[in-house]
Amino acid sequence: GRKTVIDSQPGYSLLMAKTRQLPPRVATAAIETFLERLIALRLGEIRKYRHGVEEGTIDAVHDMRVSCRRLQAALRVFRPYFHKKRIKTIKRPLRALIGALGTVREYDVLIRTIMGCVKPATPRQRMTLGLFTGRYSLLRARAHRSLVRLLPEIEGMFVKRERLKRLFAQKNDGPNTTGTLFKQAVPALFAKFIFASTPVVNHPRRIAALHRLRIKGKPLRYIMELSASWSGRSYRAAYREVKSAIELLGDIHDIDIARGLLSEHLKEIQFVNARTANPSPDAMVPVGFIRAAMKTLGVNRNVLFDRLNATLERWRTVRFGDRLAGAMEQVRTGGTNRERT
Repeated sequence: GRKTVIDSQPGYSLLMAKTRQLPPRVATAAIETFLERLIALRLGEIRKYRHGVEEGTIDAVHDMRVSCRRLQAALRVFRPYFHKKRIKTIKRPLRALIGALGTVREYDVLIRTIMGCVKPATPRQRMTLGLFTGRYSLLRARAHRSLVRLLPEIEGMFVKRERLKRLFAQKNDGPNTTGTLFKQAVPALFAKFIFASTPVVNHPRRIAALHRLRIKGKPLRYIMELSASWSGRSYRAAYREVKSAIELLGDIHDIDIARGLLSEHLKEIQFVNARTANPSPDAMVPVGFIRAAMKTLGVNRNVLFDRLNATLERWRTVRFGDRLAGAMEQVRTGGTNRERT
């Protein structure tokens, strides 16, 4: 599961949602059969979390969002196998749902991160922090109301099992079995990820490039996750490395968002303090503990970036892409030997 260097608060999960995986035998099945079962599985997960999302449970919002992301990654990577118009009955509401869930989740992560690093020691400091977190708690509540209004519309995603076959294109010239398809898809996704990492290596301040790299890495992680149970030790080890790198990118992104908003909050307080009629310390809104929190976040971010940077440089040195391609040869394709586990 995902961990951060920021202390968690009660009720805030730091773990990636657990997911059910399809059995290894689907690696030798026809691609349409695999995708049909995968879509049904992910839609079932999304439906399972609906009540918790309506209640506003933090973990349910997170778990539903991850299930949606996993489904979206599959729909994108395996796009040629779907009927272009019919698959929109799932893609459109899914995209809207991911956006609404993401907004709520961002506020949850922000509040968790701030509460984990800002340490108010006096009543006035606690009041200052309360005003800051209260603002984003209110925004979270508004975003959650918008999300709840959207939930009834996603019922159109839940296609009956016998109708799933209608989502597939009549013809395609791709591989015939799932395992063969993954042998092509995973190295291609990894190549895109590595290309996007070029501007990031040794450049910790390129926040936008780091965010783009994170976005590129998500489909790679989710698709590798699907095939990890079908493969040998070397492939599963490669998947764990990729998973760890994507989690580091996520943690860095969370800190960047928190630092940016804390910086804006600090400017607001300084603006108010500068216009205070009584310039005595007792009349000023305290800011020192906010600066200390920003410094702590900066130190934590440096540690995370150094880990990420070392991983990316090592991948280039050891030709990790070639190693991954070699490990893909152990993915079952329907008659090929599999590495012993």
